[in-house]
Amino acid sequence: MNSPRNIIITAIICSVIACVCERTAEAQFGAQAGIADAFRPEFMERDLPLMAESLKLEDWQRPIVEALLENYRIDFQMEVEIAREKMRAATENIDTSRGQEQMMNVILEPVNRLMTRRKEIHDDFMLNVKAQLSGEQIANWPRFERTLIRDKELPMGELMGESVDLFKVTRNMRLPYEIEISLDPVLLEYELDLDAALVKRKNLIKSLQEDTKDAMVQMDFEKALSLTNRIMETRKNVRAVQDLYIIKLRDTLTADYAQNFFAFAMKQAYPKVYRETPIEGLIESVRERPDLSEDQINQLNTIEAEYKNSLRLIEEQLLDAYRNHEPKEPRRRFEAQKNRRDGERSARRDPTPMDRLASERNDLVSETRRKIMGILTPEQIGSMPGSRRPKPKDASSESAEDGAPSRKPLPKLRGSGNRFKSGDASPKGRGPSKSTGDNK
Repeated sequence: MNSPRNIIITAIICSVIACVCERTAEAQFGAQAGIADAFRPEFMERDLPLMAESLKLEDWQRPIVEALLENYRIDFQMEVEIAREKMRAATENIDTSRGQEQMMNVILEPVNRLMTRRKEIHDDFMLNVKAQLSGEQIANWPRFERTLIRDKELPMGELMGESVDLFKVTRNMRLPYEIEISLDPVLLEYELDLDAALVKRKNLIKSLQEDTKDAMVQMDFEKALSLTNRIMETRKNVRAVQDLYIIKLRDTLTADYAQNFFAFAMKQAYPKVYRETPIEGLIESVRERPDLSEDQINQLNTIEAEYKNSLRLIEEQLLDAYRNHEPKEPRRRFEAQKNRRDGERSARRDPTPMDRLASERNDLVSETRRKIMGILTPEQIGSMPGSRRPKPKDASSESAEDGAPSRKPLPKLRGSGNRFKSGDASPKGRGPSKSTGDNK
């Protein structure tokens, strides 16, 4: 009854309960089995503007749809509370003498019921909304469903490049109207191809949920990894659609906008690759100084050119690493879990190719910073923003009186600061900037 396998199963059950009751981080098994998703509503109040825009709702229709949304929320929340109570009761009263599969089935039965009710409530809501629409609005329904799929499914991406929304990218570029119109045919192709890829990913994940639950019961890591690999192929397919249409949209734009669009879209798609560093801000602040000599300006230009070339090379390698090695990360995580299960105390994990390249980028930033500081005089460094002004001679430190040169602190850099410990720190969304125009 208290065998290691039963202890493991009990631990998994407890982690599932924690996931749905306390909203802690999803276990990889539970997430793939759809357990966490079962407890999330498919519609929220924030979806009303999306519905109003996609379906061209009249003013009198909005309050009706808003009321339907509120009814959906109440009905779904009631089912969630029922499922949580049943899972708590099942956990407290579980008979550990029963087989592992029976134990898990007892715990997951309320989740399975909730999944069924979730779909029923979803379908009822959609039917009720559709009943309020005119014939002309019904004609917009397929596009509304594609918009809804994008809105709900894109955030579920796990790979770099998988979750970008190129509709939002083009909208945030604030292109002239005639340029936006020229993109419509390509955006329609993108909408259809992306929808097909997202639906395929969603349907496969859903179809494998029962198999994933079986793998949870049996602690079958190889089976779980095989299922994950199948899902990973659909994720790579979504990413391939995104990559393809970034290129297609760039090639459709005129030269005035193509490169800025490409740089902005790639930064949104691969934020861990194309993130800003403090060097851009430092070069800008140094170049603005009125007391730079011609020789200093030439040296700064040389440093900037060398930095951009080196950074571009690292970014190209990082992009390649994320595309080729990131899909293999689930295997590494599963093997680490298996090793821990077998009692193996593994050493600190080996860095991934992405980690090593991020470290190279940090080294490049540090080295470039030293080069820039090296072309400035102590007085110029001391007068830069964020630096401490030198003390008067009569108030100098004891070391200065002894003849030792006093060290002046380097200025604090602008941009993302000195937080270079983690190569995975993602930037917040930014608009297009001139400094990203060289990213390819």
